[in-house]
Amino acid sequence: DRRGEAMFIKVCSACHTIGSGVKFGPDLAGVTLRRDHDWLARYLQAPDILLRDGDPTAVALNARFPNVKMPFMGLTETDAKDLIFYLGQQLDGLDSTLTSVEADQPAAPHDHAAHDHAAHDH
Repeated sequence: DRRGEAMFIKVCSACHTIGSGVKFGPDLAGVTLRRDHDWLARYLQAPDILLRDGDPTAVALNARFPNVKMPFMGLTETDAKDLIFYLGQQLDGLDSTLTSVEADQPAAPHDHAAHDHAAHDH
């Protein structure tokens, strides 16, 4: 299922990569793990409204990338869902370290010792 791929290439790839680092906007590798899907859909459809209304994540992104604003692209709800689906599919094959490429939000701490303890209990 390649749903959302053509749209990403057409409307997103000029400013964003998936796993290749920051371009003009943030690298979107792992964005579906870091952001709530409902928030992503709202942001894709109306980034200007979220920014105007003071959404903390939209404001933080705007501050991190002050020279490039996420444009209103006239995406429908279906368009947004297709893009989110495509971005989620791009996790396959990406190294797990890429899920924190976008530095607008630090990765949550992770205790590997908990895994070792659990493995010994089985």
